[in-house]
Amino acid sequence: MNIHHKSPVVAKVQVSDWSLWVKHVKGNPELARRLEALTAGDVVTLRIGGHEGVWEKKADGKDGRPTPGLKPLGQMKEIWFAWFDSKRGTLVDIEAVDEAPVPARLRPAAPGLIEAGNPQDREAAWSAFLALRNAGWRFAPAGKFDREALHDRGAS
Repeated sequence: MNIHHKSPVVAKVQVSDWSLWVKHVKGNPELARRLEALTAGDVVTLRIGGHEGVWEKKADGKDGRPTPGLKPLGQMKEIWFAWFDSKRGTLVDIEAVDEAPVPARLRPAAPGLIEAGNPQDREAAWSAFLALRNAGWRFAPAGKFDREALHDRGAS
């Protein structure tokens, strides 16, 4: 046995809420610091209790202070919520799967719906917009009217 060989540090997290709270990560201060350093909306992949899933850093509080917690996304949400019902208070293994989180500003709002545009796509979209404008299309905000105006128009 090599006494200089370090085995990986096994971290545990307590299942205590609908969210994963950084203060409940025990046994690996580096992982806890990394999770706490995430900014609101950042996503990280974690393996918890043998299940790999995606977690999102919670939004900042109303006073602007960061919330030290993560919420499960996708399939991990179902797993974590089931654990909250059945394993509340227990400790489960936790480890980071990816090396760096994906910042919120670089993630699409909904997978597959938004993608980075290339210069040709941007130019085509701008040309289409100008063509509509030149054809007479205009944005006209609806004028304000009162209840009497609605009645006069036959609205119910």
